[in-house]
Amino acid sequence: SYFTLAVYSESVFLAVTILFFYYLKKEQFWHAALFVSLAILTRFVGIALLPLFAWFVVRRFGSKPISFLLLLLSSGGLFLYACINKWYFGSYSYFFFEQVSFDATKHLIIPFQETVGILIVLVQNWRTVKLDFMMSSGWNALFTAFALLIIIFGMRKVAWRYIVFSTISLLVFASLSWGISNARYTLSVFPLYMILAQIKYKSVIFG
Repeated sequence: SYFTLAVYSESVFLAVTILFFYYLKKEQFWHAALFVSLAILTRFVGIALLPLFAWFVVRRFGSKPISFLLLLLSSGGLFLYACINKWYFGSYSYFFFEQVSFDATKHLIIPFQETVGILIVLVQNWRTVKLDFMMSSGWNALFTAFALLIIIFGMRKVAWRYIVFSTISLLVFASLSWGISNARYTLSVFPLYMILAQIKYKSVIFG
């Protein structure tokens, strides 16, 4: 509740993403395209909706002009996002090499490279690992790995479009270094909670 009540964009992102899936299900593609753009403007991970929306549009309209217009509208958020980065930070792709705290830089890495590295450190030093390491890196790596397991487990539990969205979302933030906020990012990937809700004997699993 801390992150959904604090001044972060997770709550807004969650709202527009759910609205996107609602209008997609209703096949109201213009509304869905608008909410893809809004999702991207809210959080960069919103790009996870673009390939999913494109698949539905092309399947429904093929190569008709309306397909191009819908894809153009849904990509508008990404264009504006890049322009905002250029205006404030001097580069369209600033979000790929953002300067963060602790003199670290957020940049593109091999997907899950950082997560795997941190997990190896945790296994090798589980007796001596310090609290500050867990707070900055350890818990985020564990949470990312746990989210991946949930997605794999849920492949036959929820509709495939939710699995695609969850998988791409996970790949987006697992492909950027300094994953100190990975646990917070997954708060907005609502299909994870749809999957968890279907696990039997939850009181046994979660204590």
